[in-house]
Amino acid sequence: MKITIKKIIFLINFILVFQANAQQTQQTTTTNSPQKVSLNATEQKRLLKKMYYNSGALKETKQMVGKTLDGSWKHFYENGQVHKEGQFCNGKENGLWKTYTKTGVVTKIEQFQNGVEQGEWKAYHTNGSIAVKGSFVNGQRQGKWNVYTTEGLLEKIVTFQNDMDTHIAFVTKEQISTYHTTNIAIQ
Repeated sequence: MKITIKKIIFLINFILVFQANAQQTQQTTTTNSPQKVSLNATEQKRLLKKMYYNSGALKETKQMVGKTLDGSWKHFYENGQVHKEGQFCNGKENGLWKTYTKTGVVTKIEQFQNGVEQGEWKAYHTNGSIAVKGSFVNGQRQGKWNVYTTEGLLEKIVTFQNDMDTHIAFVTKEQISTYHTTNIAIQ
């Protein structure tokens, strides 16, 4: 009887210690060496939410803190292929975002900072070759944007200032034709 009671007490203590430890740390593995990583209050409240199509296929995964998007976000085509993925920080897009075709070919790579496009921006043809390459500064297209053919040849260069095109240069095998514009916004 004493042995059984001791076993029960030991088991209860083991469970309580295990639960307390699980609430304070998260086990991660990196190259065969487990580490304990302390989680702050925000990380402990982060939830992974999943949404599904009527067919049962996964439609979206998102990390949230309370009702705010915060962490990784992915949207899927019904065939299971990732459609778009990126990160949120306090409800705003942040960092690198990628968009894909239904077959998994990257169609766009963009960067955000606090919900505003910032940095290099690339679009791709469906064959995977680069279509457009440029940069955003504070949500506005700035500088030279290169436009390429599906074969990967430079077709034109559009120069932007404050999201308005100021100069267009068409590139052909024979010559480069340039045009100055009158600050017409290209959508």
